[in-house]
Amino acid sequence: MRLAILIVLCFTFFSASKFNQAEEKEAIIIAFRDYKLSSISEKDYANPTFENKMILWRIQFLKNFNIYNPYFDSIEKVTKNQVAKTTVLGSFLYEINLGDYYFYRFSDKLIEARNHYVSALEIAEKENSKILICEALRKILELNRSDYLFNNTTSKLYLKKYLESAFDETEKVYANYFKLILEFQYRDLDRWNHEKANEILAFANSSNNSYLNAIIYQLIASYFDEKKEEQKAIKFENTALKELRKITFPYNSTLLKRSKLAKARFFLPINVDSVTQILSSIDKTDYNRIEKEYSKYRFLYQSIADSIQSNYKGAYQNLINFTIALEEETYNRSENKYKELETKYQTTEKEKQILIEQQKKKQNQNIAIALGGGLFTVSVIGFLLYKNTKRKQRIAEQEKELEIQKKEKILKDQELLAIDAMIAGQEKERERLASDLHDSVGATLSAAKLQFDHLSKNKDKLESMEELFQKTGILLDEAYKEVRSMAHLKNSGVIAKKGLLPAISTFAKNASATGQLTIDVQDFGLDERLDPSMEITIFRIIQELVTNIIKHSEASEASISITQHKEMLSIIVEDNGKGFDPREIHSKEGLGLSNIEKRIEHFEGTLEVDSTINKGTSILIEIPI
Repeated sequence: MRLAILIVLCFTFFSASKFNQAEEKEAIIIAFRDYKLSSISEKDYANPTFENKMILWRIQFLKNFNIYNPYFDSIEKVTKNQVAKTTVLGSFLYEINLGDYYFYRFSDKLIEARNHYVSALEIAEKENSKILICEALRKILELNRSDYLFNNTTSKLYLKKYLESAFDETEKVYANYFKLILEFQYRDLDRWNHEKANEILAFANSSNNSYLNAIIYQLIASYFDEKKEEQKAIKFENTALKELRKITFPYNSTLLKRSKLAKARFFLPINVDSVTQILSSIDKTDYNRIEKEYSKYRFLYQSIADSIQSNYKGAYQNLINFTIALEEETYNRSENKYKELETKYQTTEKEKQILIEQQKKKQNQNIAIALGGGLFTVSVIGFLLYKNTKRKQRIAEQEKELEIQKKEKILKDQELLAIDAMIAGQEKERERLASDLHDSVGATLSAAKLQFDHLSKNKDKLESMEELFQKTGILLDEAYKEVRSMAHLKNSGVIAKKGLLPAISTFAKNASATGQLTIDVQDFGLDERLDPSMEITIFRIIQELVTNIIKHSEASEASISITQHKEMLSIIVEDNGKGFDPREIHSKEGLGLSNIEKRIEHFEGTLEVDSTINKGTSILIEIPI
């Protein structure tokens, strides 16, 4: 009897001890989530177990996000044997830590980061721990928010699982935050869920979780920025900055840069001096990949500010720096998609090789059985027939399985083709953005520069000085609007609102403002709107041609003629400038006539150039409609 009681007491003590240890491990994850780093004593994890090493790695990372510190490279040196022998918490933190290492350090390893976050989620689901599940889901959704690796369907599935697993108020706020982020990515303000927004805002107004409060205020500020309510956007961004300054550890660096860049963007249409002041206050050191990618927007906003303040050299240099950074980011995104495609291809090839080896093995076994059959007596023939029947059944099943594998391979090939198309689309989008920066912003700034040169050379002779300044200011405003529109990924402007002809007329009027070049616009038969993409392309082509006239022709007169026939649109751009040798068109680098030819070929059109030295240039474009 006493022995039975002793056994029960020992079992009860062991169970309670195990339960307390589980609670302690989950409390560590919650402390990480809430950034309560001061509450965790590193001395408690001095024992060099693998689990403790992963806990210390995470503490050091969360304190400063400085992933370029060589200390964090140790995560890549972990062996599979170490992970296999550790605890659930140790293996979970290993996957989360390695995912963060790839996510915050490398632009071309986001696929690897996602895979490790998903592995952490699988561990959490196997353990049936909501605390671990929410931690893994939050990392996956944060990666999606920053780099758009998942499509909307996948995002919704992870978000649905997050909403179902949220175990306390903080997790529910995070889930609703990501729900608003997902809806906000459509850039359709009608999708904005005001009820959920008010819920998370009420939480931020009463919470002492400065990190979570700050990202909520940043999201609300972005919403008001989309609504063109700059003052409200600035108010919420200032509140976010106030929360971030409460954080004593340097991990607030990344969010500080995000807030300051957003605030600089909000001030662009209000006070350019404030923009320069805010940008100069940003720490130039990048402590992780996210901060490095934020840096490109410093160049963009400073370029706009320099343009408004007539610092064209600085504006041009900053615009070049922004374009280079944007090209690098686009390349890295394409590289990630390529890696994902390569991984799927290698998996398919590996499965194919396994099937071939299994089939050869079965064939060898069949041959051995057939040869051995001749040595058996008649008494075992029946047994052999039975085995042969069974063998045929297995072969039939294998053939059926191979057929299924073939069908799966076809589906995988289709998926690879879809990814190829997506990569091609990203490359086209990169080329389009580079071309638009050259054609649209470059043309407007060239016209502005021409007017300033005119002002500089004739400042003592001009009577309408104020009028020319106003016209120049209008050109700079247009350049700012075009760049800001590109930054917000929108396709709007004069063309979308009024049509092709009004846009060309306005552009010609602005380019003629100095009096050094007079541009006449004529149209015949163009009574209806064209396809929006065609209108934009035609407008960009004419912009580029007029820019070439301003830069190179030394012409005093030019004309733009647009004629719509039954199934053909004819465009003639002429000038009385110094002309050039048409044979040199394809020998020159840049985005000039060669780029225009590519755009016209896209619409199956033709381009003819007629130019004679000192006798001007005539360019004829015909596009089927």
